[in-house]
Amino acid sequence: DYKGEKCIGFNAFEVQEVLPEAVKTDKDGYLMIDFAALLAYNCHMLKQIRDEVADNSINIEQNSRRIRDLEKLLSRRSEVDSAVTNENHNEQGSATAALKKTMRDYQSRSLEEFKKKDTILVMPTGTGKTLVAIKAIDHVRTISKGKVLFLVPTRALAEQQSRIVLEECEDNLTVATLVGQVQESLLDPVETEDAAKTRKSSCF
Repeated sequence: DYKGEKCIGFNAFEVQEVLPEAVKTDKDGYLMIDFAALLAYNCHMLKQIRDEVADNSINIEQNSRRIRDLEKLLSRRSEVDSAVTNENHNEQGSATAALKKTMRDYQSRSLEEFKKKDTILVMPTGTGKTLVAIKAIDHVRTISKGKVLFLVPTRALAEQQSRIVLEECEDNLTVATLVGQVQESLLDPVETEDAAKTRKSSCF
């Protein structure tokens, strides 16, 4: 009898539904709570919650690091894409300009190496690779009159280099420009094969 006063505590019936091990029956048949068992259970649950919080904190930190790494990669990719775009624009602009100049000494040496053996030429943008390529095509055509395959990485460069080869090579070449992203209905395989056989130079 609590004389109508408000009390805060546990209800043995409710505790029994959740944790029956913490509820006992006294000699009179009344339910009573074993608070020592209840305390031990609470301590165990607090420890488990603490461990879960620690694990979640570790996972959050790991995910945060992954996000930061991905952001760095995306930033670098964006910089590379921007640099490639600028380089392509510079390449397109400098290629035509380079053809209007007399060959520099290093370009002449590069061409002479090409005449002696198979050569891979690595030069920065704007230093006149296209001029060397044009002279190399002229040399090959002088020796064999065979076909020349000119490969470039983008559609815009394929069209640009085709135009330059057509305009600048000494021998009057017939140039075929073949690029991707063309509808099948517009590109007949037979016509493509015939073009490759009849043209003296192709840009892909």
